[in-house]
Amino acid sequence: MHGVISAIIGTLLVAITSYRFVIILSILPKVAQIIISFTLKNVKRYSNEKSNIFEDIKTPIKKVFKNKILRKQVVADGIIGGVEEACFQFRTTFYETLWPTWALGIPNFLANLGAFVSNWFSGKIIKKIGSKAIIIFSNVYDIISTCVAVLTNNIFSPIIMVTNSVIPADVAEEEIEQNLYSDEYRASMGSVKSFVESILFAIIAVLVGFVADKTSIMFSFILFQIVKIIPIYIYTRIFKNMEEKLT
Repeated sequence: MHGVISAIIGTLLVAITSYRFVIILSILPKVAQIIISFTLKNVKRYSNEKSNIFEDIKTPIKKVFKNKILRKQVVADGIIGGVEEACFQFRTTFYETLWPTWALGIPNFLANLGAFVSNWFSGKIIKKIGSKAIIIFSNVYDIISTCVAVLTNNIFSPIIMVTNSVIPADVAEEEIEQNLYSDEYRASMGSVKSFVESILFAIIAVLVGFVADKTSIMFSFILFQIVKIIPIYIYTRIFKNMEEKLT
């Protein structure tokens, strides 16, 4: 819900003031976080087991390399996360070609509102449809909706691009991860996955901008949506392997 509120406030501030003022204002919460962080205390440990950060990371990495399902899942999530985050950061550039500056925050407001609603009803949706179907459908729909939005290239395109937010894909992915990760290494596996996503995002973000400079924003968006077909195929293999493991 905080994303919805921040999008509204950001849009109003840009309309009333300027981008410079909003950017300067956004620094204040970061400063407050730094100040508050110095007042925090470490959580008490109630276990006698000694922990080694290098061992804690090495073990889940070994598990990823040895387990083909985990290996595929980390690669698929890494590609999807990298492409989606890169395109999310870049799509404001596309919005600027269609909407006035003061309205650029509206699509993000709608995306956050859609995510809030989908998360609220995620339990019922997943129970009725299933996590696997939601993950596949969400990614296929995202490819189609983004390509339609870019190719039509009109005032409705930004709205079309954020319609995927009403699908609870993130919750569905978390449920799959609950079944894949053991309790002992659940946090560490999440860190490994996030690390891979961050590396791929850093690479893909540069490539998205580079391709857009060399060709066009439209071509760049479509090209990297096509790339998402690879992890969709990997997901289908993961779900097949999971079913075979249960039989």
